[in-house]
Amino acid sequence: MEKSKILILTPRFPYPVVGGDRLRIYRICKELSKYYTLDL
Repeated sequence: MEKSKILILTPRFPYPVVGGDRLRIYRICKELSKYYTLDL
């Protein structure tokens, strides 16, 4: 079965992981990518 798609809108690109705000976005995206196809 094909994964559902999610569009992620953030004020900052999550990579490179520098600082707490990018780390949080990165980890959320990493977890969501296990179950969904993500577009940044």
